[in-house]
Amino acid sequence: MTLAVCDPRRALKMPRVYTSFMSAIGADAGMRRFARDILRARPGDRVLDLGCGPGRLCAHLPGAAYTGVDIDEAYLAQARSRYAASGARFEHWDLSGDCPPLRAQTFDL
Repeated sequence: MTLAVCDPRRALKMPRVYTSFMSAIGADAGMRRFARDILRARPGDRVLDLGCGPGRLCAHLPGAAYTGVDIDEAYLAQARSRYAASGARFEHWDLSGDCPPLRAQTFDL
């Protein structure tokens, strides 16, 4: 077996495994502090989260107009499912090139 086959990081490419792992290591508390102390979003603020993954930041920004962007459709599907009722938007964009959709929108954070 090669190291790549045994690499446990490969499991983190699965959204449910990633989310469970982040919860297990206490990352939710850090995300909550980041949202509260650094972002300080107010209701109505337009927030853009590049590389949003499964959208974990969305839960800590109640009332904000949240847009999450990621390249991984599996992570976006989990985010859409989890936060459908919040009005958050989750979009699939490849940010490695020009990104016209960003130019057409304005964000506060």
